[in-house]
Amino acid sequence: MATTRIPLTPVASAMQQSHQSDTMPQHQYTHSFALVNGAMTERDVSPEIDMSSEIDEPPEASDANPSLETTSANPASGVLPTAPEPETTIMKTASLSIDGDHLLHFTEFPEYIVRHMFDLIDKCWQILHHGTWPPDSHSLRFTCDYYQVALYGLPWVPWQTWGLFDSKKLIRRILEELYELGWNLVATANMGLGKDVLLFHYTEGARPTYQWATLAFLHRDMLMFLDFPPNIHRLMRSKMTQEGIRTVVSEDENKHQSMSFLTDSWQPWVPNSGPMAKKMLLRVFTVLQDEGWSVYASIKQENIGYNWAYNCTWHCRKLIS
Repeated sequence: MATTRIPLTPVASAMQQSHQSDTMPQHQYTHSFALVNGAMTERDVSPEIDMSSEIDEPPEASDANPSLETTSANPASGVLPTAPEPETTIMKTASLSIDGDHLLHFTEFPEYIVRHMFDLIDKCWQILHHGTWPPDSHSLRFTCDYYQVALYGLPWVPWQTWGLFDSKKLIRRILEELYELGWNLVATANMGLGKDVLLFHYTEGARPTYQWATLAFLHRDMLMFLDFPPNIHRLMRSKMTQEGIRTVVSEDENKHQSMSFLTDSWQPWVPNSGPMAKKMLLRVFTVLQDEGWSVYASIKQENIGYNWAYNCTWHCRKLIS
């Protein structure tokens, strides 16, 4: 029976090319269609291939993995690397502000950092108060452009017990944890009367390990040592004695060591206290430096509206060799 050859249409030609590239992309095949006994059949009329001529030829680029073409820039082809997803981009700067009587505001920190810090704050606050706070006593919510943490109690009111000791330890623990997560404190700013705004910068990589402690300037004439080694306040007292200033060292039930300066009606931590107060401040700073301690943050965290006599708190650290 005679066969009738049907020429390929443009659609059939496209199907032919697709079939060729999907099955065996390394060779070129030709096909023809014939009507035999009323049925459409496909016949392979490819010429014989000399395999020896292809051995030394480099393999052609394959379209099987197009993602490989977007991993590096190719100026000739105009193909550029794929940009990261917006949600994976980490802001390099952020701020933490101490507001009101019991609020913390996290601005432009990643959400997972804020939630991690909220859990840490809750645990730390419970430990500092021996688990006496009611469960779920703190709250976290997003408002405007920042995350707000509302603490139970009034931690920024200076005459409260937790305003003198525990709130300072809490802020130090927050600074320490943010540092471990790559957020370094680079500056503090006082945006008017009140408490400071802390500015952070994010850096990647391994970080040295530090020992942390806090030194607070209180009650016009007092230094409060929180978690310092015992030798620090003894060295401080010796320095003051050399300057002719008498001191009294006391310790409360929580082992917080404090030093008061006994002078003739003279109080160093008040406005216009004179050059002697600055000299005392230098002696305090010198002792810390000589013992390997640096001032990581100088923060005013009490509400200034209550009493100007509540001054800065130094959060210090010492490199662990």
